[in-house]
Amino acid sequence: MRRFGIVMAAAGLALCLRSAASAEEPAWDARLTSISGDVRVSLSDAEEQGESAAEADTPLSAGDRVLTGPDGKAEIALESESLIELGPNSEFVVGSLDRTDSSFTLSFGHLIAKLRSLASFEGRLRVHTPSAVAAVRGTEFGVDVSEQEGTAIGVFDEGEVEVSSQGAEFPQTRLKAGEETEIVSVGGRIAPLRVRRLRRLERFRVGLNRLRGRRAFLRAHWRALPPARRQEIRRRLHERMREIRRSGPRPERRRRLQQRARRIERRSR
Repeated sequence: MRRFGIVMAAAGLALCLRSAASAEEPAWDARLTSISGDVRVSLSDAEEQGESAAEADTPLSAGDRVLTGPDGKAEIALESESLIELGPNSEFVVGSLDRTDSSFTLSFGHLIAKLRSLASFEGRLRVHTPSAVAAVRGTEFGVDVSEQEGTAIGVFDEGEVEVSSQGAEFPQTRLKAGEETEIVSVGGRIAPLRVRRLRRLERFRVGLNRLRGRRAFLRAHWRALPPARRQEIRRRLHERMREIRRSGPRPERRRRLQQRARRIERRSR
């Protein structure tokens, strides 16, 4: 009986410590840790809508948008052991950075992710696309959104992902390591989800291997970003966005904005 009481006391202490840690860190310290090519951000707390060139260590908040151009790639860290990489021609929106219920949207393009086990902090993470929702229960997954091919979601070598169609037309489909599914529209309706071995997402494995190496690097070099530093970086981006609005977009930037507007219009039909 005494031994049982000691065990229960230890379990209670662990629960209290975990709750205290959650209270101190309610949200991910999300930031852009690596960028290459054309990568831009749109900040949710900006006075007016606009975009600015991203820079390393740009902190992200709920509602922020990250866009990559034809030659752009962006690495987003939720912490030193949880990384997401956006490929070229992608649009990514931060929904919630709450550690217990995180959500993101990939409007188009692709991402790959190498995450710390979600079970370790008892949270959940979801990725929304125009046609599907992926509830992540593992660590290595990819999402590819294409106008022509629909949405593909898959798991690489570790973890599980539960996939459902937007509008809940079909029940959830659970993907295990080495599996993927596609969500496509047939005659205006979402086709049933079918599980198969990795095929469409297999081409992103090179990027996944890179993320594994990057995670090892960030483990050794990760430093928390103080609130004052976060505010300073975002303030600088706000000023840059105001300058862009005053001067107007350059011809090449204007062309990309027009292309993106046409792409969004086609998706809404």
